[in-house]
Amino acid sequence: MASENAAWDTTDETTFINFLIEHASAASDGGNFKQTTFTATAAVVDLVQMKGCPKTTKACRNKWNMLRCIFCVIQEIQAKSGWSWGDKTGASITPDMEHAWADFIKIHKEAKPFKNKNWIHLHKMSLLMPATVKGTHSLSGMDITRDEVEEDTAEEDMAEEDTELPSTIDVMALHSGS
Repeated sequence: MASENAAWDTTDETTFINFLIEHASAASDGGNFKQTTFTATAAVVDLVQMKGCPKTTKACRNKWNMLRCIFCVIQEIQAKSGWSWGDKTGASITPDMEHAWADFIKIHKEAKPFKNKNWIHLHKMSLLMPATVKGTHSLSGMDITRDEVEEDTAEEDMAEEDTELPSTIDVMALHSGS
């Protein structure tokens, strides 16, 4: 049986991120959330979803991992000497920077849409992501691979304790009151 992929639009992503901000205390020091948080998040996003199949716990975890990757690549752009990040223009790549940009996106494919376009979720994601340290002996977000993120989240799921999050009914009541 073929399964339909979860479709995410800006409203879905914003609802997703807002819910995670409200439950930021459920995140580990590394910025990962437990399965129970993603299950509750899926119920909330489904309330505003306009297209695609219902969101699942797995779809929410995958979306979180992708948002984290985008956030980290934007941090790499911001840290790049001679480059800047603009709230309206993203990486603000000028014609004389094209060669360096081409080299950068070969390594950081997630950066491509942000050549001269901002990421609407940057500010809110900065509220969720752990602080990063720059220096000779520090790791950047791009030093962490997607496989390592998936391993970390799998280990957290195995060690997961029951965390009380609002039930779907509570979430619906909260949503209808806003």
